[in-house]
Amino acid sequence: STTPDELESSKEFTGHAKSISTLQYFNGKLYSGSHDATLRQWDPSGSCLFVFKGHGKFISAMITSPEGVIYTGSDDGDIRSWAAERQVILHFFKGHTKTISSLTLHGKKHLYSGSFDNDIRKWDAETGECLQTFRGHTDIVTGIAVKNDYIYSSSADKTI
Repeated sequence: STTPDELESSKEFTGHAKSISTLQYFNGKLYSGSHDATLRQWDPSGSCLFVFKGHGKFISAMITSPEGVIYTGSDDGDIRSWAAERQVILHFFKGHTKTISSLTLHGKKHLYSGSFDNDIRKWDAETGECLQTFRGHTDIVTGIAVKNDYIYSSSADKTI
């Protein structure tokens, strides 16, 4: 029996060669991004269903869309979109020069990314085209939130 402050492990999922950096649950499956540069799809019992390969460096950020697209950002500044069920790369997003630190979606059309290069980029989520670059932070962008016409960002420069 556990107390309210304790967790009891019920299942351990193993398979990555290096540490796991990000985790998402989507449509009955778990997705884990790792320092081994792979994205893994797991069923709830702990079986690895698929290993997505394509990043050159470790996966640093991930977000899933209601439409079944997974977006992953990497240590080399690249972003990729993957079709979760078809298990293929859809698009390659190139523009950041350093580690992707945060990803957020706004509707079906726009993906926002923050990076260690201090920039925020707005992308066409369906094509991978960079639509706009926002500059203003003097340190790493640590988070992004979008509401209506406003983009909020947090940074290691201690500002929002």
